[in-house]
Amino acid sequence: MTDDVFSKRGRALEDCFFAKQDEELLNRLRAESENQRIKTQLADVSGIRDDRVLDELVRSGVRPATFAALALAPLALVAWADDLIQSGERSQILRAIEDEGIRPEDPAYRLMSGWLDEKPDDCILQCWKAYIESLRRVYAPDSMDELRDRILGRARRVARAAGGVFRVQAISEREERILKEMESAFSA
Repeated sequence: MTDDVFSKRGRALEDCFFAKQDEELLNRLRAESENQRIKTQLADVSGIRDDRVLDELVRSGVRPATFAALALAPLALVAWADDLIQSGERSQILRAIEDEGIRPEDPAYRLMSGWLDEKPDDCILQCWKAYIESLRRVYAPDSMDELRDRILGRARRVARAAGGVFRVQAISEREERILKEMESAFSA
């Protein structure tokens, strides 16, 4: 009789152990599936196709809405460098938003729309630079180069879209100063 009790208790312990293992495995599979979903969304939003870079983004806690804001903040900052968004800059920003597949119902679109209507607070640049600094700590140098080129390339297109002073200088001194400050965040 005691063997039967021990046997039942032993099976109950085994069942409990394997149930816990199954639960852990299931949780791990769910996490992997969620990470893959986030990677796919990040690829759509960022245009980045390198799995290694996308893995780094996900591990760093970057999500599609976060990345969109990260990518869009420099556009608004450059556009407002001269204290006025010009129609060419607005058009270039709207084109960048479209190119990223950001739709009017997306939070990033609403964020950018607000920044087109009203100059972002000065702390946005400092927050953006701090964010880039935190990414530098975990990203491989070539990944940071890719991110820098993508973000600053778009910001330069916005700056050029205004045409500069009397169309003589494509990028104003104030815009160039902001661009250099943003670029320094990638190598500080």
